[in-house]
Amino acid sequence: MVIAAVALICSVAGVTLITLILTGQLGGSGDSAGDKPIAVVPSSAQLPSSDVGSVPSTEDGLPSAPDSSPTPEDASAVVQEFYQDINNEDFTAAWELGGKNIAGTSYARWVAGFDTTDNVAVETATTEDPEQVSVVIRATQSDGSVKVFQGIYTVSGGEIVNADIS
Repeated sequence: MVIAAVALICSVAGVTLITLILTGQLGGSGDSAGDKPIAVVPSSAQLPSSDVGSVPSTEDGLPSAPDSSPTPEDASAVVQEFYQDINNEDFTAAWELGGKNIAGTSYARWVAGFDTTDNVAVETATTEDPEQVSVVIRATQSDGSVKVFQGIYTVSGGEIVNADIS
């Protein structure tokens, strides 16, 4: 262990010395007022001792990655954000969050469909499928009337990919 630590210190000092020589920072012609001799001194810091027993065995493998499968809460959050974007008239964000997948029309026509909508309230409920969200949608129109829709959104990869709403 001590031999390895000394070898490491010597190799670091050697690399530092070679780097200083090659970059002209050690020795030199003395043309510059900033040229001063540099002494390379090994660090006096002690390397931490290694407790071989505390190092995890490679047989244990790497820690497993966190489960990235969606949860019902994730799908519900995507649908909630979709309608929040619509209420904020951030139609571009709502389109990217899944409007493009479910509109069945062009972006311009989809946005125009919200011309008489003042506000959209959505209630979500989880289903047995973590990618599906049951919804009840109440769209308040500019004349005060309320249109009610219900159905299921399917969310995958953080965006709405399908809708069965009536």
